[in-house]
Amino acid sequence: MYAIVDVETTGGKYNEEGITEIAIYKYDGNEIVDHLISLVNPEKPIQPFVQKLTGINNAMLVNAPKFYELAKRIIEITNGCFLVAHNAEFDYRMIRNEFSRLGYDFYAQTIDTVRLAQKLLPNQEAYSLGKLVRSLGIPIADRHRASGDALATLKLFRYLLERDTEREILQSVIKSERTNELEPRIFDAIQKCPSAVGVFFFHDKNGQIIHAGKSSNIRKKVNQYFLGKEPWNNFLRENTYEVTYERTGSELIADLKLLEFLETTTLKYVHKPRKSQPASWSFKIEDQTIVHTISSRKQNQAAQYFSGASDANKYVRAHFSHLLNFKTQIVINDKIVFENEVVQSEEQDAKLAELEKANLHKRDILVVGQGRTYSERSFIRLKNNELLGYGFFDLNFQIANLDKIEKNTVPLIHAPARVLLIHRFLRRQKFAKTIDLPS
Repeated sequence: MYAIVDVETTGGKYNEEGITEIAIYKYDGNEIVDHLISLVNPEKPIQPFVQKLTGINNAMLVNAPKFYELAKRIIEITNGCFLVAHNAEFDYRMIRNEFSRLGYDFYAQTIDTVRLAQKLLPNQEAYSLGKLVRSLGIPIADRHRASGDALATLKLFRYLLERDTEREILQSVIKSERTNELEPRIFDAIQKCPSAVGVFFFHDKNGQIIHAGKSSNIRKKVNQYFLGKEPWNNFLRENTYEVTYERTGSELIADLKLLEFLETTTLKYVHKPRKSQPASWSFKIEDQTIVHTISSRKQNQAAQYFSGASDANKYVRAHFSHLLNFKTQIVINDKIVFENEVVQSEEQDAKLAELEKANLHKRDILVVGQGRTYSERSFIRLKNNELLGYGFFDLNFQIANLDKIEKNTVPLIHAPARVLLIHRFLRRQKFAKTIDLPS
């Protein structure tokens, strides 16, 4: 059974959007057996460009039901169904977010008609819903309204089912249904896991941990472990009696907690990660020369850590090798590998500020990320490149209060390898939010 879904939203910041309209067609593979179509009062304004796109305005939603009034019906119509949508990740995320705000963990297996079409119809010029269905001769009405888009998605899905000669869709259904063949204790363990970010632990009949992991979707990852065909998967199926977990909200916190556990555990079956010394980068300014020192050995005042000296070298060359009004020198393990002459300019202040900001040894920062709930945010505290711990705060409270931060901080054991995870995250996530704390 399939639930073909489309939602329209208010637009706005990621994970802060609200649903303005929802359409669900329950489809048994032959015909529509049930449906739900409704406007939804999101209790927040719609972005102007979204109003133009969908034709839905704030006035239309004043008397529309709020999501909690539709929640029970949505659960009823989707129960036991695959959730099918065009760009399913978006629609599923929106529905899960709305349920999360109500304190309910909504879960469903999804089928994405975008990916399905890309696999079964590889030569299409475009895979957006409108362009794709028009190219296939599938009629579409009420474009950018939930009912029209959901109905077009249903017709597209039926079209793809008919052309699924290798039974890709049915195989995914059968694979999912294999979960029901697992022993009741395994099935129960999977069902108890949330579809949320965090760390998880497999326990044997004596309660001892035999495996640990982390995922952006705990339930999905645990399910994959139990359904795998390798000897390790067989071992887990035979020996797991319970799965415990901890929500972290932030994938970075999950990484840090898992790494700390793996590096400190003495448990028999849990494999320790290979120990390695991160490469460190530091710099000093002398007259009009900036000397960047990259070392495979430990430096007490490193600006940042890297996986290896070559990664550090690439980063420094890309960002600071031609610093305005300065001569630059890069030294790796006591050997000069790069040197240039003074670059003349009057804009050196901005570039120097950028260099100083990259020196995390001189900053006390919070790396802010997603929380465990919609109204919460997480933080990781890094002071002078020492990992102090992590915590959570409510969006309604100020985070810059040092006393509150320290009281809410859960300690983590400092190690360069863990600090490296944070540095790597900050370098890759250009829009990562950080807060500098007063010294």
